[in-house]
This record gives sequence, structure tokens and C-alpha cells, in this order.
Amino acid sequence: MTKENLEKSKQRMKEYRDIFGGELNGKQLIDDANNIFDLENIFTMHYDYINDMASDAESSLDKFKRHLGVF
Repeated sequence: MTKENLEKSKQRMKEYRDIFGGELNGKQLIDDANNIFDLENIFTMHYDYINDMASDAESSLDKFKRHLGVF
């Protein structure tokens, strides 16, 4: 990846919004990225963040369901 392509990718990553309007988690790390591997790490961190949020939401819903006595 050329320096020019790296800078373009970093700019597009800063502008990214998901279908719910959320930004990339770790957005503050984008400016510090020096190569494609740093950018990949940001995406990996975001995937982990999404998975953690989904897991927390499922757990919370399950606890609520049990609290209500719904099996």
C-alpha cells in the first residue's frame, strides 16, 4: 500500500458509519496507523467490539426473560 493509498484509506475509515450510524471503534488510532497491518488491527478491534456488544445485549435480554419467569 502506497503512502497515498494509506492516507486515502485512513480518511475513508474516519468517515465510515455503519448501518446504525456508528463510527469505527478505535477511531483515534487511525491517525497513528503507519501501514496496512495497523488498519487491519483497527478493523479486528471493531469486529471484537461488535461481538462483545451483541453478547452483552443477548445476556441482558436473557436475564430479563428469566427475571420475568419466561422460559
